[in-house]
Amino acid sequence: MTLSPPPPPSSSYTTLVFPCLWPLSHSKLRSRTSTKKKSLNLWRPLLVSASASASPSPCCSGPRALIFNCDGVILESEHLHRQAYNDAFAYFNVRYSNSPEPLNWGSEC
Repeated sequence: MTLSPPPPPSSSYTTLVFPCLWPLSHSKLRSRTSTKKKSLNLWRPLLVSASASASPSPCCSGPRALIFNCDGVILESEHLHRQAYNDAFAYFNVRYSNSPEPLNWGSEC
């Protein structure tokens, strides 16, 4: 990660340079006389700017609403939780003390 030169005192902006996750186009790297693609692993820098202010702007002063999803109110998700628990029980071999099978949280519980 490379930091840019310090911004002027009146500015609160900072620019960071990160390597990107996509390579430079091979077409830009080819020689005009060569028809073979070169296998180059060159990466473009990604410029990211961030700023902060002492007081938030009116449009971004905080959340306007919160959504609480009590299980089954917005989305019926109990079966998804049960499946996730059962998968974890099987993966970690969680068992009742006298059972040869992993613990299974069934829908009748």
